[in-house]
Amino acid sequence: MGRADVETLHTVVFGVVQKNQDRLQEVLLEVSTPGNPNYGKHWTKEQLDELTRNQEGHDAVMNLLRSNPEITIEEESQNGLYIHAKAPVRVWEQLFETEFLNFEVEHTSAKNFVRCKEVHVPSSLAGHVAIILNTTQLPTPPHRGPIRSGPKRGGIHGGPVKG
Repeated sequence: MGRADVETLHTVVFGVVQKNQDRLQEVLLEVSTPGNPNYGKHWTKEQLDELTRNQEGHDAVMNLLRSNPEITIEEESQNGLYIHAKAPVRVWEQLFETEFLNFEVEHTSAKNFVRCKEVHVPSSLAGHVAIILNTTQLPTPPHRGPIRSGPKRGGIHGGPVKG
């Protein structure tokens, strides 16, 4: 671990807060509850995107990113929920009031990751951003051992007990 090169280009992903989460929960229960008049009337992705799209939050992120000529918007998801932006590490350090470091992660093919220990969200994004990826998160170690979907039924790996 050591200080990241401030000129290294680094991609950050902004996750915009979704709107109408309470209504989304209601819709889920309606379409999945037998006896409900809306049971089985599943919504399309477009309908769900329209319900949860947060145009104000999306615009706040885009305005902040566009205000800095060194930030390049690489892509955004179709529903505007995720915005990928690239800039030199020094730009992100200034924006997030932090310091980026190089982390070595043994269990991945990409071994080295540029991350920071903390992020200060700019006040113009308060309430608009749910997560900022490629900042404090490191890859999780791979799962070791058998994956079980239910209670253990006996045997060493959850297989049937012979007897």
